[in-house]
Amino acid sequence: MLATFKQAALRDVARWTPARLESPHSLPSDKLSSPAEGGTEHSSTTVHEPGVDEPDVVKTDGHRLVTAVGGKLRVVDVTTRKEIATADLDGGEIYGLMLDGDRALAVMRYVSGPRDSQGTRFVQVDLTAGRVTGELTVDGQFVDARVTDGIARLVLSSRPQVDWDKPISNRAPEKSREQLKRLIRNSTVDDWLPHYSLRSGGSTSSGRLVDCSRVYHPKPVDGVELLTVLTLDIDGELAKGDPVSVSGDGSEVYSNGKNLYVIDGDVDRFDPYPRADVRIAPMPRKSRTKIYQFDIAGEKAPEFVASGTVDGKLLNQYSISEHDGFLRAATTTTRQARLSGRPDSESVVTVLRARGEKLERVGSLGGLGKGERIHSVRFLGDVGYVVTFREVDPLYRIDLSDPRNPKLDGELKITGYSSYLHPVAEGRLLGIGQEATTEGRSTGLQISLFDIVSDAPQRLDQLHMEGGVSDAEHDPHAFLYWPERDLVVVPIGAHPEQRRGGALVLRIEDDHIERVGLVRHTEGDPAEAQVVRSVVVNDTLWTVSAAGAQVNDLDDLDRLDFLAFD
Repeated sequence: MLATFKQAALRDVARWTPARLESPHSLPSDKLSSPAEGGTEHSSTTVHEPGVDEPDVVKTDGHRLVTAVGGKLRVVDVTTRKEIATADLDGGEIYGLMLDGDRALAVMRYVSGPRDSQGTRFVQVDLTAGRVTGELTVDGQFVDARVTDGIARLVLSSRPQVDWDKPISNRAPEKSREQLKRLIRNSTVDDWLPHYSLRSGGSTSSGRLVDCSRVYHPKPVDGVELLTVLTLDIDGELAKGDPVSVSGDGSEVYSNGKNLYVIDGDVDRFDPYPRADVRIAPMPRKSRTKIYQFDIAGEKAPEFVASGTVDGKLLNQYSISEHDGFLRAATTTTRQARLSGRPDSESVVTVLRARGEKLERVGSLGGLGKGERIHSVRFLGDVGYVVTFREVDPLYRIDLSDPRNPKLDGELKITGYSSYLHPVAEGRLLGIGQEATTEGRSTGLQISLFDIVSDAPQRLDQLHMEGGVSDAEHDPHAFLYWPERDLVVVPIGAHPEQRRGGALVLRIEDDHIERVGLVRHTEGDPAEAQVVRSVVVNDTLWTVSAAGAQVNDLDDLDRLDFLAFD
């Protein structure tokens, strides 16, 4: 294992030269998305696949509202509308929460190591008392997590704990290169594997997070990052997580509950310099995306299955989906046109299937949105919907019933674009995005209702808010669909017509979008009163901002209560 990593690093160092870094590498923002499932008591986090939960800053079990907005974990009784427990988790940044029973698992950031590298803390909290019952600290950035039946699968990306800063010299690149090689050759296994520290059940332990025997090296090894998948029982005693690792990096996660896929959209990228002012610049290369598949069925430890590569870049987790054992991926490929110098792009849907330890391509459909890039994707069964945009918004419908021969099955061209697509009724798809001029200039929030079962996709209705924006455009967790009332709730930011933003409430009736009202938080500073999440509990609508949680009647939107966050 160690030899494999060293060879990959030494091979890449030979072609690096120092370069300036435009912006520091940042962690992905928190995420969520999904229609409410079963029951009529409360909504759930909007997620990609039914039954596969995702971490978010607001959660509810129908009895309690649990929020990490504002940096504290707060537990609110939805009946009394009182805060019943608070956990101050050392003031750290909370990326998201996962719930099961009376326990929450909070994901937080921390800094450690000789290079002040980013690590992750998983803090388990008893919701009945706001008491911390366990804490697992690990090396590596948190990528994302998925939860099925209370079992959390947590994905981390780690880098070797080597002090790469020492050989930095923009004036002496050859000397820096030789010093880097020396550091690599002298490194040990402990420098390359992530470590952990665990406090749970009155005892503590620490050491290597993953054993060498549980590290896989799919060929070719493109860098020295390590992806690790942990398994934690949210409501059980916190443990090390029985991890498995694979050489590679990742930025997005998709899971259908049986398999978990990690997407690395920047393969061949190894930057040993973590500082914001210096980086190692790789040689020019073709844009590719690598995908890693893990088996996570049941409660067993995850197992690495296969990996594969597709041309181009995926937009986000919605760009891939598994159906009947086939993985579909929608990507945009870009290259510079020789004469004009403008990007020459097109989008393609590729179908893959695991054979041995390789995700092999079995079918593809290209030529979508030439000169444009993907803005949203949604796969529903054996049909895919892809939105591309530069000046107009083509919505493509793709027939994937024969995965080895995908076919274009319809196209709709309108101004603007949808950056998130959500099924809202039989044969209907709702798009959240921006309206635009015929030259491609955005003019404000656009919500479109599409008929996706006609001979060709059609837009049935549109709501346009001049100058408006919504977090739901780029974060599906901010989107709420409550099918029992045909209600849609999206947060909107302040815009020229009003100082405060709020939560826009809509009703989808037949072929129309009806505007029901706008819920605002009027207490406190307008910046803190920006609504970030909405939840339905019984006949009430709860909206959450950094200022507090507000309760409105679901029928007429009359304000019933407001709980301020201190």
